[in-house]
Amino acid sequence: MTSNIISEVSTNGEGSKVLYSSVQQFEHTGCATAVILNYVLTGTEHYSLENKTLPVRAKQYLIINQAQSFHVSIPYSQVPVTAFGVYLTEAFLADVARNYQLPEIDLLDNPFASATSKWEFFEGVYTQDSLQSILQKLEKYLNLAKSELQLPRQELYLQLAQELLLAHRYLTQKAFNLPAKRPAVKRELFKRVQAAKLLLDETPENLKISQLAAIVALSEFHFFRTFKQAFGQSPHLYQTQKRLEKAAGFLQQEAWSVSEIALAVGFEDIYSFSKAFKKYYHLSPLQYRQQFSRIG
Repeated sequence: MTSNIISEVSTNGEGSKVLYSSVQQFEHTGCATAVILNYVLTGTEHYSLENKTLPVRAKQYLIINQAQSFHVSIPYSQVPVTAFGVYLTEAFLADVARNYQLPEIDLLDNPFASATSKWEFFEGVYTQDSLQSILQKLEKYLNLAKSELQLPRQELYLQLAQELLLAHRYLTQKAFNLPAKRPAVKRELFKRVQAAKLLLDETPENLKISQLAAIVALSEFHFFRTFKQAFGQSPHLYQTQKRLEKAAGFLQQEAWSVSEIALAVGFEDIYSFSKAFKKYYHLSPLQYRQQFSRIG
């Protein structure tokens, strides 16, 4: 017998809301009634958007645009999969956005003018950014007994909207800098290399350029060139950097040996790992661990 809890724990009274879910098995097909930020606390949720399957793991969040059709599936799990679903209406987001788009004099002269705008965010899975940091804090303010978030409601929604819009502006600028002529082509190219970037974030195995290019349906050179233009470094250098950052996190703990960490983050042997780590951090893995132990 499965035990599922889905409850509204916060609302601003104008359509924006936060749902908390704790489910052992779940499946749903729907259409987003607002822009959704789905932040997974524990376990993994599996989403399908535009024929793409997107696993959302613990401490990651997924952006779904308003009016987007989606399917979510959570296979049976003995330990409940928990998550927050944050719904931000386009009207609310537009009202926040006008403060970035209009000059201060216009905001002073006409502070209550209605704001209408249709948003198309870069849908996908994200982690380790300022928006994720805010979402991560929600759990400690959750009061399940009262089914509510013990936070100033309007302040919460304004902060989430602000960070979402700033992240959107940052990604839009990256897409805009790509050399394609048409804006729609720029967006599509950026969406594809962003998907590849997520794979490199998550996969310890050494993915070849040909594999990544095939996954996102680009030729090898087109993928390589676009990835470098979008993120300022090659796919290989980006993956190596992410591996080393993960290794640094593991070295701050005493549980694993350096050899175990090297294998866990995708290096073939301790020699190649130590060489890459020292080049990036200017310390050997053991020196880094010792330095962190002294600081701690």
